[in-house]
Amino acid sequence: MARNRMIRPEFWTSEQVVGCSVAARLLFIGLWNFCDDDGRHPASTTRLRMEVFPGDDVTQGELARYVAELIDCGLLLEYSVNGSNYWQVTGWMRNQKVRYPTHLYPSPESPAATIIAGTLREYCRSVAVKDKSNQEERSQRRSDPNRVEPSRADHLDSDFWERVRLRANRTKLTPKDPRDRELILKLCALAENGTFPEDWLADALAGLAVKSATVKKPFAYLHKSLANAAAEKYRKELKPMLAALTVPAELLAAKKPP
Repeated sequence: MARNRMIRPEFWTSEQVVGCSVAARLLFIGLWNFCDDDGRHPASTTRLRMEVFPGDDVTQGELARYVAELIDCGLLLEYSVNGSNYWQVTGWMRNQKVRYPTHLYPSPESPAATIIAGTLREYCRSVAVKDKSNQEERSQRRSDPNRVEPSRADHLDSDFWERVRLRANRTKLTPKDPRDRELILKLCALAENGTFPEDWLADALAGLAVKSATVKKPFAYLHKSLANAAAEKYRKELKPMLAALTVPAELLAAKKPP
């Protein structure tokens, strides 16, 4: 689904952007509208041509050259995960802010990813800038004298749990065991309230999709994957974060998966 995106004024004077042809710059802007909320898009010139230049006489070869320009200038990264190729807009985290993001494609930093063209350097720098910005925002909130510490009761806000329910629906997971349903809802709640980075859950779900046919206890595998990520990147244990959440009884009592 196409999304509105933001163009910053400094885009027009960026040395990376100016290093591309005018057609490549237009393609780059058009690509943003059809990326997921992490700045990722399937590496398909056929699909991109129909999305950005549906009524123009632009050949596949010309489109491939424009994409190559973007990659050469460090604006795009091409990578492969489990046999599927994707493009990553390297400066996405630095230039786009999505309040309730949805994740469609795996990260170029996932263990299964192989870089085909471009470098991770620009992308990692963009992620680092986003993480620093998030840390500064959290620091400002903590120092706010009017800030009210959240309690378990705050998690029962109906709007918050409705967003969590919708996020859980988007995972396409259908746990039958109420304990597994509770786990999915709590993980989605942690992603929704920003307790840990969005890409962790997306990467874990992508790994679960790959291994679901071979893993006997898929939801236990999901929990273990995220627990390892929390310990390694966040320096915290996942168990107390999950314990701090109380899922509304009506969601847990639902006969169908959330």
